[in-house]
Amino acid sequence: AAHSRISSSGMLLANPVPADAEMDHELHERLLREAMTLLHDRSVQGSDVTPAMLEHFHRASEGVSVRVNEALVLANARLAAQVAVALAGH
Repeated sequence: AAHSRISSSGMLLANPVPADAEMDHELHERLLREAMTLLHDRSVQGSDVTPAMLEHFHRASEGVSVRVNEALVLANARLAAQVAVALAGH
C-alpha cells in the first residue's frame, strides 16, 4: 500500500489488487479500451461512467472482474484493520 498526506487531518491510502488476484494485463487493457469507446459512443458522463464501466468489465470478462474486485475488497478490509490497530496504539 502507498500513502500520501493530503492535509493535516487526512491521508490518501492506495492499496493494489493482490498479485495473485490480478486480471491478465492484456485482457484489462482490451476491456478498458472497449469501455472507453462505449462511453464515448453512448455519451456516458458523470456519475453514469463507473456503473457503465463495471457492467462492461463484468460482461466482457465473463465475471473475472467481479472476482478481482472481491479480492480487492478483502485486501482493503485487511488494510483498514491494520490501520485501525496502528491508530489505536497511539
